[in-house]
Amino acid sequence: KKSNRAVEKAVAEVLREQKKCYKKIGIVRYDAFQGLAGKLSFALGMLDGMDNGYLLNCMHGNDGCYVYLKEGLHGEALVALSSEERKALEEALNCEKV
Repeated sequence: KKSNRAVEKAVAEVLREQKKCYKKIGIVRYDAFQGLAGKLSFALGMLDGMDNGYLLNCMHGNDGCYVYLKEGLHGEALVALSSEERKALEEALNCEKV
């Protein structure tokens, strides 16, 4: 019986920790600047099992690449989002849980 309790406790701990892993992903590719084709820019949403995580926006242009990181808590961003970031967040929120 003790070994069963130990196994149950270990499984419960794994399940608790798994909620902290990024498992919901959304990505949106787009052209950040007019005249630049190929959809080289992207917004990436990464959320854990509690809908907490980050939005990464990589804007690619002729003169360089700009990267922005925004935090999200409980499925909401803490700052204003671009339309592409909002779409990436929505994709992540609607992503099938693994």
